[in-house]
Amino acid sequence: MYVRRPDVWFVTVTQALVWMTEPRLAKNLNNFEAWDCTKRENLPSPPCNLPNSCALPFKPPEANTSATRYLVTCRECPRRYPWIGDSEGTGIEGKDTYNPEK
Repeated sequence: MYVRRPDVWFVTVTQALVWMTEPRLAKNLNNFEAWDCTKRENLPSPPCNLPNSCALPFKPPEANTSATRYLVTCRECPRRYPWIGDSEGTGIEGKDTYNPEK
């Protein structure tokens, strides 16, 4: 049985955060652009038909040994397993580290 609840919305975390920064009264939420269900921005791309299975070297900074980790991707295999500080797996240590002095 379907029960209509005019004061209940299912939203994403992002949509909830937008509402927290731009609050609206409940009577105005049906026209709230951030909660518009027809909005199709930032949708993930469709899966690829032939993904790459990558066996990649992995050594977390705190470890003394390295291992192999596996990654399935629609892109080319990265040089190393993506990790904190190197999210693209380029092999350049600290590539993603934020440095406010630069």
